[in-house]
Amino acid sequence: MNFEQGLEVADEAVFTKAGTRLNHAEIAILQGSWQNKTYEEIAKETSYSVTYLKQTVGPKLWKLLTEALGEKVTKTNFQLALERRWRSTLDMPSVKTRFENQLSEDRQSEQSLENEVQQNQFAIPRTDCQDRSLPTVD
Repeated sequence: MNFEQGLEVADEAVFTKAGTRLNHAEIAILQGSWQNKTYEEIAKETSYSVTYLKQTVGPKLWKLLTEALGEKVTKTNFQLALERRWRSTLDMPSVKTRFENQLSEDRQSEQSLENEVQQNQFAIPRTDCQDRSLPTVD
């Protein structure tokens, strides 16, 4: 799993749990932490202060991810937690896959029915009207 996939998992989990998306500061912490950077290094690369990242955004982010993922998440274990969630979604068939499978089955059934109709169309016994004697009206 790369950072973009991890970010997508985190953002979707947070959105599902809290109804909000990750903000710029939270994403900066995730990206920096993904690269094993300290809060000080992350602060140097962004417009945020070390104190703000370390004492406000960071703790709130890890708590939010803990709630969203259903397991304790910290700056040092978040990648593993995100990867576990990511892998669990790979094991589940998606709605799109289920829809595509159903559509394929429906098309096969339709084709099979068409073939059966075409084959039976010529097998329908015909009765010759000339062989029947029709009653006459006097």
